[in-house]
Amino acid sequence: MIVKCDRDLDVKVGLLVYARPEIYIGNYFKHSKGPNSFYVYEVSIDARIADPNALKPASIICREGEIVEFLLCKEHISTIDAVNYASKELKLKLTYAGLKDSEAYTCQFVRALCTNEVKLNSHYSLLNNRIRLYTISKAGELLSRGSLLGNYFKILLNYLGDASEFNKALKALDKVVNELPKLLLPNFFGYQRFGTRRPLTHLIGKAIAECKFEEAIRYIVGYPLKTESEKVTAAREAFERGELKESLRLFPRKFWIERLVIRKLMRGLSPKDAILSLSRRILRLYVEAYQAYLFNIALSTGLLECGSVEEFGRRCRVLPMPDPAGSSRYVKKTYCCDLITRVTKSRCTGTCDIDEVKKLFSKRARPTYFRVLRPAYEVRGNDVWLKFELPSGSYATILLREMLRNNLVLP
Repeated sequence: MIVKCDRDLDVKVGLLVYARPEIYIGNYFKHSKGPNSFYVYEVSIDARIADPNALKPASIICREGEIVEFLLCKEHISTIDAVNYASKELKLKLTYAGLKDSEAYTCQFVRALCTNEVKLNSHYSLLNNRIRLYTISKAGELLSRGSLLGNYFKILLNYLGDASEFNKALKALDKVVNELPKLLLPNFFGYQRFGTRRPLTHLIGKAIAECKFEEAIRYIVGYPLKTESEKVTAAREAFERGELKESLRLFPRKFWIERLVIRKLMRGLSPKDAILSLSRRILRLYVEAYQAYLFNIALSTGLLECGSVEEFGRRCRVLPMPDPAGSSRYVKKTYCCDLITRVTKSRCTGTCDIDEVKKLFSKRARPTYFRVLRPAYEVRGNDVWLKFELPSGSYATILLREMLRNNLVLP
């Protein structure tokens, strides 16, 4: 049975339904997401888990032309920022397979090509220990986007009830964990794809996709929200007043994209040139977030129309990523292509005829459902650690929102 969802953040990012009411245990448990309660370990293409306790770091001499593999663990920082910082510190260009959550403790494999001989320590502690880098071994090739099997998760569930009801709660959890491998779950994009404190990434992408560059800049630099610190709010308010120099002064250095855009504007670049001069990687992050939002809307709509994940999955095992710049490519007369076309036309208010923008859209298709692999749990006192593996591209927060609903507390 598909249940409509009216939670404000969920609606903003296109998560309009709950698809698995039978796994709801939010009356017993709660999860407050953070680096001490949400652990992510990448699973490499050859099935190795990126757990520093399971791997043996070693000092290595990397010669010119050789490739070296590291394990990068981080918290309170994005993958892009962590990789950029570590690359500068080591004077190596690190490559990675996927983006990891900035509001969790995450570990992933990264690799670099040595352009001259360098002696590497077994481990490095960077940025006040927010980044830890472990030297693992030589490797045969660099990592590219998507070159991973999935991710292994350890999630802390806090028990909400009285001690007398704990065994009852465990029985409910045990039933859900035993059922999970048999169930199909909707393969929505999770909250972190859009931002939780500032869920505007897809709106920036929409503005870029429609050539509304002034609007894109305002979403990036202005548009203050109450969920941010006073200093950041003041920086955004200064930008809204047109005080670029003051806004630049107030933004902390970690807000490097905001600061970069302000500097471009102060140099006299037009909003269009300021946006399009950003790196292709950043622009794709924005535009693909917009596509992710449209995908979530399409998946929600399809689930409501078909009545179950199984029926929708039978009709649409995959969906093409919505592409407002090239919607005419959905030429097949199928329910799936018609669904994408309907959603794209209903949500898009315009398109951009700039080739540089058109090339930012992903042309991939995405599975409409996923399965939870090897779920288990471990009881510690009155709390529980939920453990499981998901395929690449699927989000643990999507499983947690089905299990906990409003008792999934995001940063």
